[in-house]
Amino acid sequence: VTLNGEVSILENRIAKTELDIEQADEEIDLVNAQIALLTRSLFDLENTLEQDREALIALLRKIQVDDGDMVLKLFFGTDSFAELFGELQRLEQIQADVKASLERTEKQKDQLIAARELQSKKREQMDTLKATFEEYQERFIREQKSKEQLLSISRNNESEFQSLLR
Repeated sequence: VTLNGEVSILENRIAKTELDIEQADEEIDLVNAQIALLTRSLFDLENTLEQDREALIALLRKIQVDDGDMVLKLFFGTDSFAELFGELQRLEQIQADVKASLERTEKQKDQLIAARELQSKKREQMDTLKATFEEYQERFIREQKSKEQLLSISRNNESEFQSLLR
């Protein structure tokens, strides 16, 4: 065991810790970018869900009005059977649109829930990465201090270092 050997070991540990810090920092940046994308995606999904909800409400109101009109047409008659049949087909189409809108809204709701869960997991991952990053920084500081203490005590003198080992 020599002073130069010990200093070299400490320098290698410091270099590895610096690489660990850089890697953790890059991972933090990546997860931050993923969280930002998820946040944007959540915002878009929430807006789409709200728009579909409003469209669905409008369709339901139209059905309610048309149902009332249909009852009046049945009681008081229409000019032709074809006109009544056309109205029934239009109502069926509106009902099909409502069903499709409901299915789309359910899918979007499921996507929103999944995206929120993923965002929560990414935030947990971020917390873990930050803790790891802090550990690496603390380890780096300790290793730097160890190197400085070793050099200070031995004053770069091999004989003093050897006497410390005894």
